[in-house]
Amino acid sequence: MNHLLKRNFTPYFSAALDIIYPRCCLVCGKALNLQERHICLSCSSDFPYTHFETDSHNRMARYYNERLCERFPDTYFPYQYAISLLRYRADDPYSRIPWALKFQRNFAAGEYFSHLLAQKILQAPYLQGIDLILPVPQHPIRRWKRGYNQAEVIARCLAEDLNVALESKLLIKSRYTRSQVGVDTARRNANVSSSFALSESRRSVLEGCHHILLVDDVFTTGATLSECHKTIRAISLDETVRISVATLACAEN
Repeated sequence: MNHLLKRNFTPYFSAALDIIYPRCCLVCGKALNLQERHICLSCSSDFPYTHFETDSHNRMARYYNERLCERFPDTYFPYQYAISLLRYRADDPYSRIPWALKFQRNFAAGEYFSHLLAQKILQAPYLQGIDLILPVPQHPIRRWKRGYNQAEVIARCLAEDLNVALESKLLIKSRYTRSQVGVDTARRNANVSSSFALSESRRSVLEGCHHILLVDDVFTTGATLSECHKTIRAISLDETVRISVATLACAEN
């Protein structure tokens, strides 16, 4: 009986809440109806999916591998893969999706779109067999100021949907760096250089791993993710180990 009452009254309760606390589309700001979550049907129909799941050598992967070649000019390892849910520009209203999680503490929206990203990963044949998921870490000071790590929110959803272990304490942001927003590629590389480290007590989680997934919120130039890759690779991983990357959004130049 209680279950039936709950099912019958939930739509009315939700409608009442929408009157008191209107839910709006993250992209256009339009009021959402009961069936819409975080984004309206109109904006959803024009959603700028990257469709990277259909192309193992997509634009994001090419940029990522270019950064890796700069950091490992004399080292061979397999082509590394990359995927992202949506493409955006800073002046594009869809950029409000990753920013809602990063700057507005909108965890519900962040988790919703992270689960959509997980579905894209499951559709990508080149991203199967992931052993471990690692979120890009924040420096303790930045974590204290913000109160959470948006990359970890995304990574947790991916780990849940992909049924893969999540390790959030292996990678450490050992040096405080300025924000990468608005910084060009050369300065981004210099800004994050040698700013990550590995926890001595957590290194054993890498044993037996063949495919690692690094997770961040936005891919711009690949500077941060390639520096994380360099940090992990520095412990002499087998050259056949892949370190793929996944982000909620991929910026267009």
